[in-house]
Amino acid sequence: MTQSKDISVRKHGAGDAVVDGLLRGIAAGLVMAVVLVVVELLQGQSAATTLGRFGLNGPATPIAGLLGHLAVAAVYGGVWGFVWLVVRRWLPIPTWLAGLVYGLVLFAVGQVLLRAAGSPLLELSTLSLVLAHAVYGLVLGLLTR
Repeated sequence: MTQSKDISVRKHGAGDAVVDGLLRGIAAGLVMAVVLVVVELLQGQSAATTLGRFGLNGPATPIAGLLGHLAVAAVYGGVWGFVWLVVRRWLPIPTWLAGLVYGLVLFAVGQVLLRAAGSPLLELSTLSLVLAHAVYGLVLGLLTR
């Protein structure tokens, strides 16, 4: 008995890139959260206090803060997936470097938005936030390779 194996090759489209980005964003967001917690622990803040500052509408429980953070990280990952799909043809740099730049741009944009909203995330040190966003972007870029 012979079976034919039909293998269909499907083009990786925008929807695939966004979904891939969402999943990579969650993974990068987890790494980012660990970096933030560790850096803040070294500066005398508890993990619960740090995670509680991630509340989307002000201070939250640590679990709610973490889940809110991962939701935002997933959305930014989805944006990354689409943007990278579009610009990779014209941007002759490695994905890890593009991801690093993306993370730092998110930090800069986030600072403007967080200040306008009076977010409790502003209570985290600038060093923590810059480092965590750089790591987020770097991990996102490395996972995209």
